[in-house]
Amino acid sequence: MEKGGKTFKFLDRTFNLRPESAMEIFRFLIDSHREGTVFQFEITGDLMPQSVLSYIHTHAPKGLFRFEIGIQSTNPAANRAVERHQDLEKLMANIRLIQEAGIIDLHLDLIAGLPLEDLPSFSRTFDDVFSLRPKELQLGFLKLLRGTPLRRDAESYGFVYDEEPPYEIWKTHWLSEADLCDIHLVEEALDLFWNKGFLPDTMRLLLKDVASPFSLFLDLGRFMIAHGHPFHRHGYADVFAWLSDYVEERFPNLHPILFDSLKYEYLASCKIKSKIWWDHRDAIKTRNPILRAFQAANPQIPIDTLYKHAIVTEYQGGHLIVIYLPEGPSLYRFI
Repeated sequence: MEKGGKTFKFLDRTFNLRPESAMEIFRFLIDSHREGTVFQFEITGDLMPQSVLSYIHTHAPKGLFRFEIGIQSTNPAANRAVERHQDLEKLMANIRLIQEAGIIDLHLDLIAGLPLEDLPSFSRTFDDVFSLRPKELQLGFLKLLRGTPLRRDAESYGFVYDEEPPYEIWKTHWLSEADLCDIHLVEEALDLFWNKGFLPDTMRLLLKDVASPFSLFLDLGRFMIAHGHPFHRHGYADVFAWLSDYVEERFPNLHPILFDSLKYEYLASCKIKSKIWWDHRDAIKTRNPILRAFQAANPQIPIDTLYKHAIVTEYQGGHLIVIYLPEGPSLYRFI
């Protein structure tokens, strides 16, 4: 830290096996950290005492710690097959405690391709973990590293995998190549529309009454492919426009509410006046009269500032006015 280091990653996921040692480490880091420092830990979540979590939640500033917890599967048979022992009930309770406190950034991991886990089982695993609404959910794929028991027993599990690094799984007795392609689509859609954090409120609205988030992300991935939209190398505005098109096509009754949410999150996240991806020709025609009416109600804002720096769009039966100034955007709902 004295040399200017900002991000420190601790890779021993069982460092908290002795709670008193873990507490000593956390206490030192809380007392000694510098501004902007982040400490990332890979942890075994069910081994973390709630007393240690409570200490962090009480004494640590928000964002100082980032926990990466590998859940891998909620299927007990799949976990037993790879000799993974975890108290799922305690693990989930600890994750909820972390989520509710909002102090520790949380990253959860899953692995597709484990023995005894077919597509319906993995879908349930995904939905179980996604119900926690982690800030990031990484969906990984089993890799048969040299010298591991799974690689040694690959034939008995029906594992077909890449012979070159990173030795990723292609097929198992329980997952076909098509199944794994579907899971890869879920991974791409999840990364773009959830993990990047571009539109958290809109996604929560969309997922609010969805029975299976896995099925929704799979459908979203298929929509992207069908319409020729790339998961990578795209503009920022494209993500919002594509989700709007998806909702309008698949959930037309939800589109008015989610469309407003998409516009709000997009305009609030832009630092300068940016590309408008929706049709706002009507708002352009009425822009200046609306700004004059808004300025009459808010005389502290100069009309020249509004003409130069404001965007006007239809929103929730009225209008949303966003003023872009050097210190950041200011948003006003104006009826």
